[in-house]
Amino acid sequence: MWRVRSASSRPAIRACGVTSSPNRAGCAELGGRRPHVNVYLNQDEVRDLPAGLATPLGSGDVLLILPSVAGG
Repeated sequence: MWRVRSASSRPAIRACGVTSSPNRAGCAELGGRRPHVNVYLNQDEVRDLPAGLATPLGSGDVLLILPSVAGG
């Protein structure tokens, strides 16, 4: 778990090092995310929010990043 201060989801993800190797966790190079990575802001999926990864964050907001897990 990381605690960061950020204006929106995208910089918060970058601040956690999720977009840099080896912690990429399915995020694309330009700060976007791959289809099988779910990002939630509190209880809302970020892809369903009007501003997406640009959705403003407030004090106490929780950003949850869940990469897909595949098996076979």
